[in-house]
Amino acid sequence: MGMEGFVQLRVRDAANTRSAILSRALTLFSQKGYAGTSMSDLAQGLGLSKAAIYHHFDSKESILKNLVGSTFTDIDALVSEYEKLPAEEIDPSKVLRRFAESVFTHKEVIHIVLSQLPVEMKDKGNEHGNFFARLQRVLVGDNPTLENAMRARAATTVIATGFVPPPFGRVLEMDEVDLSLLISIAIDALKLESAKPH
Repeated sequence: MGMEGFVQLRVRDAANTRSAILSRALTLFSQKGYAGTSMSDLAQGLGLSKAAIYHHFDSKESILKNLVGSTFTDIDALVSEYEKLPAEEIDPSKVLRRFAESVFTHKEVIHIVLSQLPVEMKDKGNEHGNFFARLQRVLVGDNPTLENAMRARAATTVIATGFVPPPFGRVLEMDEVDLSLLISIAIDALKLESAKPH
């Protein structure tokens, strides 16, 4: 194997190890809680040394930030897609359906954000609040009435907590949630009778 192939292999191995650490951390954070999971727990579950984990992430908080960041990057892409469309081309029922599907895909991370995010991380910026404000603007426009703004907040909260009830509820499986009913309830919160899910 040439030097270039060796370097590519090392990069791929590093990416695989990093991905395995994130996956194992998500499992442990969901099972034991963020506060109840130690770097030793992570290392033991992966068959790695703590030093190997610290080579990829400098702290447990850094691991959580990566999990949260990748989740909100995916959901942000969905909101950005709709922000580029004229208001008259936006079907709120489709926005809420796609948001619900995305929430389900990332339900474990969102559960951690809603119920376990450390205070020190909550205090560092308002990225997630900004995301929800943008999503709500997609649903009701830039200058909604107070009532419409409150309805948009209620609709997005119905979706965000439909799979992951905070603070103490367990994460629900897809077959435990009627997705159409969840979206219908969210749309009812918006009172958009012409935008019922198909």
